[in-house]
Amino acid sequence: PADIKGPVAQSDLCTDALINPHPRFATLTANIRKRRGRKVNIKVPLYIDTHTDERLQKENMPNGDDDLYMSGLPDVMCKRKHTIEMDAMCFGMGMCCLQVTFQARDIQESRHLYDQLAVLTPIMLALSAATPILKGRLADTDVRWATIAASVDDRTPQERGLDICEPTHKGQTSWMAGGGKRRLEKSRYESISSYICNCKAGAEDKSATNKYNDIDCPVDENAMATLLAAGVDKTLARHVAHLFVRDPLVIFSERIHLADSENTDHFENIQSTNWQTVRWKPPPPNSDIGWRVEFRSMEAQLTDFENAALTVMTVLLSRVLLYFRLNLYVPLSKVDENMATAHTRDAVLTERFWFRKHMADVEADTAGTEEPEYELMTISEILTGKGAHFPGLLPLVFAYLDSIGCDTATRDTVRRYAKLLEKRATGQVQTTASFIRHFVKSHPAYKHDSVVSQEIAHDLMMAGAAIGEGRLDAPQLLGDVVIEPIYADGAYEVPLESVPLDLQQRNELIEKYSTRAESDKQSGKTVSDGWSAPAAAQASLHVSSLQRSLSDAALKGSRQPVRREWSREDQGTDGEVDVLLTSHGCTCANAPAGSSDEDSDEVQNFQRTDCPTHAQPTQ
Repeated sequence: PADIKGPVAQSDLCTDALINPHPRFATLTANIRKRRGRKVNIKVPLYIDTHTDERLQKENMPNGDDDLYMSGLPDVMCKRKHTIEMDAMCFGMGMCCLQVTFQARDIQESRHLYDQLAVLTPIMLALSAATPILKGRLADTDVRWATIAASVDDRTPQERGLDICEPTHKGQTSWMAGGGKRRLEKSRYESISSYICNCKAGAEDKSATNKYNDIDCPVDENAMATLLAAGVDKTLARHVAHLFVRDPLVIFSERIHLADSENTDHFENIQSTNWQTVRWKPPPPNSDIGWRVEFRSMEAQLTDFENAALTVMTVLLSRVLLYFRLNLYVPLSKVDENMATAHTRDAVLTERFWFRKHMADVEADTAGTEEPEYELMTISEILTGKGAHFPGLLPLVFAYLDSIGCDTATRDTVRRYAKLLEKRATGQVQTTASFIRHFVKSHPAYKHDSVVSQEIAHDLMMAGAAIGEGRLDAPQLLGDVVIEPIYADGAYEVPLESVPLDLQQRNELIEKYSTRAESDKQSGKTVSDGWSAPAAAQASLHVSSLQRSLSDAALKGSRQPVRREWSREDQGTDGEVDVLLTSHGCTCANAPAGSSDEDSDEVQNFQRTDCPTHAQPTQ
């Protein structure tokens, strides 16, 4: 095996052999460490099980009783012995994620989408939670975000608010952005620091979004002056100038001397290493690619069905935001609080999140009233509604699809996707994180000491592969989900609309679907089940047989694929197809997903990794 303490990461825990051989990644790893002045310092709370302290007492960790603040969780402090500590970029950037990129009609729509989707990022992070294990230990968190943020945190001590200078810098930080001393509250991988939409061009106080920009957003003064002089409005200039408080981390020698009037490589170099929960993506020059927004918070799942469900529902929520002209604005301080809350173990069930009470037209805000605009809600309430004043997001998705004349096949598929999210929010099925944690804790080799041994890790990987490939049933993860066949005839004739609906029609639709959702919940049904198909008769689909098993031997390596047999009573058709919605909002069972990497400007459907080179398209 390769040695630790390699020249690139200088890690005490992992070898440089883990770094992708492309020169970009070794350069990123080394430059993050050099700019910071020392190795990265990732700290995540350890899950304390029955025998954890007994094990720790035997190990007698040096300075084990020191108090440490946890990465990305400003109010959480743990003893060192109760902390999972990691010291290299690969602990974060080796993780997987699920991203969706949207094409907007124009710059204004892209700015509106950016703001509204940013509010949803912590909600979707909690719904997709899938990271309960770090460095071979069970963590007391469920998601990856804070770990990745700390793994690429290149801030100097002064930028982190400490009145010290790293010896390795030898006092020479003047070459850095801001002289290496400007206070930066966040890592370069974090939630957003400013909304960017200027509703009605900021002409009316009640439509201005600046009142929600209530957190620190440092800017590069020279970049800000340049943008304002070029006619960029202050709201957008603030966002772009904020990107330039960071230094570039890697650049290829042949791309240094370029004409910025003809090429955006220098901008993309900064933009692509500001990893935020949403990313606003201007079109590249000499291209027909338009204005885009990338939704970046969700975690990758074990099955294509779950990944498709999260992708499709995110796309549909983006259409609902535009079609109904919804307003989700809450102060960014509350969005940051929601991001921290999303890290909590089983946050989807146990926590409440700040959300807007009345999703009115963004240009008809409630400013000037005494009533608070937002309140704490469970994720179930955010999805399905709360009382008479808040209709919930899923009923609005259903209202939108019925309004545009959604076909039966797509309706049934979307209803199953929505039902999965709704069941997660009510605890009827587990999140991936909860499923993995339960698997470890119930494994015969687990000693209830927080350690995930190699044997347990191997069996977990085998089980995950078996579930993803359909060889192992996981009802606690998927409920009664069976992927039904989708027929192309007439299935994809209705385009997704984003042109705003007439306000009177909007209000009538929202009231109708909100009332029906409330009635469904009171009668014991899920909101998704209540969204039944129109009166037109549907062909009867049933599963003729579904026999899947996995023995202990299979868990340890044997592959015994079991055939799924389907029948359609009137046609006798076999097969199964997943439906994905592309970033343009169309539906096509045969359309391939995008295959661009983290830094590319190509429109993509979704990616399954936070690491650029390891991005794998999913179809």
